[in-house]
Amino acid sequence: MLRHPNYLAVILEMACLPLAWGMWRLALLFTAGNAVILALRIRDEERALGPDWARSFAGKGRFVP
Repeated sequence: MLRHPNYLAVILEMACLPLAWGMWRLALLFTAGNAVILALRIRDEERALGPDWARSFAGKGRFVP
């Protein structure tokens, strides 16, 4: 079980879609920008979900099981 399975899909999509058309620079830009946004968003979401959620998902990976 993952803590953020949807975000894993978004990460892959942001990296792979530009690569499908050979736009590796855009893929790097999207991936870097997405990493910054997700770092902030996930931190805030996990804090908002509270201690019960944190205990339930303790030891579970965010993106990799």
